[in-house]
Amino acid sequence: MLPTYRAVLTDNRLEWSGETPPGLTGRGRVHVTLLDPPTPDADRGKRAVAALERFAALGGLAEGEALATAVVTSRERGGTAEE
Repeated sequence: MLPTYRAVLTDNRLEWSGETPPGLTGRGRVHVTLLDPPTPDADRGKRAVAALERFAALGGLAEGEALATAVVTSRERGGTAEE
């Protein structure tokens, strides 16, 4: 069995998470299995609009309240910053 290393694919670049493959410098051959299907930008935009509409329906932010509070609250409820 081939060794497995965790990474995040951003555009066309792998960013290693945790242990990096030993001796890997420059270019190397890899096999990539996508654990989460990529989300087209159009769907991401639609999800962002829907999230903002839900947020506005709840009353939005109180004057002076930090947006970070809303993001943390969303994550605590099982959501993500992109929802």
